[in-house]
Amino acid sequence: TAKKLSGKYIMFNVKKESKERVTAKGFQKKLEQIRKDDTDILKIIALDNFDDATENLELAFSGADLTVHNMFKANYLGLEVLKPKQRFWGVSAIINPDHWAHDPYLQYYKRVNYDQAARGVEIERIFILQNQKEIDAMAHIMSEQKSKGIVVQYVLEDQIRHVSAFPDFTVFPDNDCVLYVPDLNKLLRCNVSQDKKIVDEISEDFRRIKEKAKKWE
Repeated sequence: TAKKLSGKYIMFNVKKESKERVTAKGFQKKLEQIRKDDTDILKIIALDNFDDATENLELAFSGADLTVHNMFKANYLGLEVLKPKQRFWGVSAIINPDHWAHDPYLQYYKRVNYDQAARGVEIERIFILQNQKEIDAMAHIMSEQKSKGIVVQYVLEDQIRHVSAFPDFTVFPDNDCVLYVPDLNKLLRCNVSQDKKIVDEISEDFRRIKEKAKKWE
């Protein structure tokens, strides 16, 4: 699994801004270099967490994996970066229609999805569902997203149970970056990685899940 391949996932409790860190020699130069790059998803997510986790900037500068604590926010920050014809592949374990309809972060995430799809970003989303009841419950959400230009698919979990180690993930194939949730019980927490082995593995997971999925019509 990707966990075995990486061997270096970094888990930390978010700390308050450290005066010693932000005044250290060379820190400002790193910060300026990161701010100049407006296409690197990992660095953009790290900058958004700057006030609460300056450690993320050091990790982003070195290209190490990040752990962030709001998966929805990380996804829309990454999606906002994409340009027309660039691709966004999502596998979603968010199967509660009330969350898609009312959660404030998901509301903004949906708007970013629809705006970016209208601009020509190629968005594919596969919903992982359990049974026909869940398909029926999510029908409105899937139809809405399809009507906004998103390629929507769904698959039953039993068909892909052994395909991927992760229940929810996003691939940015044109940016060599992935977001993935290691633990379904902690769905808001995700890792961000540019590690080639992990990116390749999760990209392949998406392709294998897509082979089993059905297009929402």
